[in-house]
Amino acid sequence: MKRTLLIGVLCGAPALLGAWHAGAAEANNYPTADRVLFVEECMNDYPDKGRFEMVHKCSCLIDQLARHYTYEQYVDMSTAAKAFTISGERGNVVRDTAMGKALNAEYKKASGEAKEACFMQ
Repeated sequence: MKRTLLIGVLCGAPALLGAWHAGAAEANNYPTADRVLFVEECMNDYPDKGRFEMVHKCSCLIDQLARHYTYEQYVDMSTAAKAFTISGERGNVVRDTAMGKALNAEYKKASGEAKEACFMQ
């Protein structure tokens, strides 16, 4: 009985591992350099916190975003959010469009949810 159970578990293990790796690959669809830049920028936003704490929390943030948005969606949303901080006519190109407003709102919502999940309130 135990041997049969063990063989069944071992035979099913490749399928389970394959499914796990597929999920991991989907969650890691962001280029490493962009993840690093995100974490560095995030850590700069919280200079009064400890580096060890913030490297983990900021990494958690980008991981949360990667779980819910493709890289292309993230680029669109974060670009719109950054454009909203540009003063003058250059920022108006994004601020004055319905798409820019929607992308900025979605990024703020996604960032807020990610911060909550990563205990950054």
